[in-house]
Amino acid sequence: MTFRIWNIQNEQCLISHKAHKNGINGFEIIDERRFISYAHNGEVKLWNEDKEQISFSNFDFDKSKITSFKILNSDEFVTGHENGMFTIWTNNT
Repeated sequence: MTFRIWNIQNEQCLISHKAHKNGINGFEIIDERRFISYAHNGEVKLWNEDKEQISFSNFDFDKSKITSFKILNSDEFVTGHENGMFTIWTNNT
C-alpha cells in the first residue's frame, strides 16, 4: 500500500511512497525528521525525512492487526494488537 502526505494549502502531494504489503492502519509523527507507519498485518516501519526506512524493517513477528498505537518518547512506542497483545518497541539507532 502507498502512503501520501499532502500540503492542504496548495493541494500538492509532498510524499508518495509504497510502504507496506497490506493496508496501512495509520502513522504517527515522532518529530520533524521521523515518522512511523503501521499496517493491518502487524508490520511497523520507522521512516526518516528522505522517505527511507531506517528501522523496524518488516518487523512483523506478531501478524495480528494493530488496533492502538502510543508514542512513549522519541525512541520508544507501544502497539496494541487485535489478539489482545501489546508490544513495546525500542529504536536503538
